[in-house]
Amino acid sequence: MVTLFVLSALTPATAQAGTRSSQLNADLAKVAAGRADTVSVTVHDERTHRTYAYRPSAAYDTASIVKVDILQTLLWQRQKRGLWLTQQQQSLAHNMIVHSDNDAASELWREVGYSSGVAAYNRAIHLSSTTFDRGGAWGLTRTTTADQVTLVRAVTFGPGPLASRARLYVRGLMGHVERDQAWGVSAGVPQGPYVELKNGWLPRSSGGWRVNSIGHVRVQGRDYDIAVLSMNNSSMQYGIGTVEAMSRTVYRDLG
Repeated sequence: MVTLFVLSALTPATAQAGTRSSQLNADLAKVAAGRADTVSVTVHDERTHRTYAYRPSAAYDTASIVKVDILQTLLWQRQKRGLWLTQQQQSLAHNMIVHSDNDAASELWREVGYSSGVAAYNRAIHLSSTTFDRGGAWGLTRTTTADQVTLVRAVTFGPGPLASRARLYVRGLMGHVERDQAWGVSAGVPQGPYVELKNGWLPRSSGGWRVNSIGHVRVQGRDYDIAVLSMNNSSMQYGIGTVEAMSRTVYRDLG
């Protein structure tokens, strides 16, 4: 049985909010029961300021979703020096997010100071459960859905040190990922410029495929930040199926 926790309620509880939580609980439980992998979900509803989650503290390899963390770190470091990104940095950032280019990510990972640089930014935005690979592999960073929603909110409507220009820059890139990578938390959302996202996928000899999706959805009365992380998938496509089933359920129920 999946238990969906209401992590925070910044506004008074209402019958409508309680009904929504119960519906999400039942519907996500039904989805999870029909899947053979392991999955976690955290959602922050920007309309009600409530956060809902299933297994928010379980840790997963990030794969390419850590590229959003790398980019935010770069912008933060430059901002502290009163600087914007150079043309070269903008080119690398574009390739890293829009095309998920690993070479671009490795170059910017080096430029921000590897894990120590990203860890400093993560402390600034209060990520409490994101850790780094001892061998220095950025794709093997470990994180939780709770931390990833905090990371997304740092460029949407949540607290954080980045200036408006930097926030809009990150969201602009996440809103234009190439079409074949636009799956995941976009599932169920009408076609159009309503989703900003970044996905990650990685096969490992232990624990199967890692398939993840993080982002922000704002359309048709909905406005929420979401992270869906999964592992023990038999294939990338199976993981996408799980992530999209969870995402589609969230989109429907938060309406």
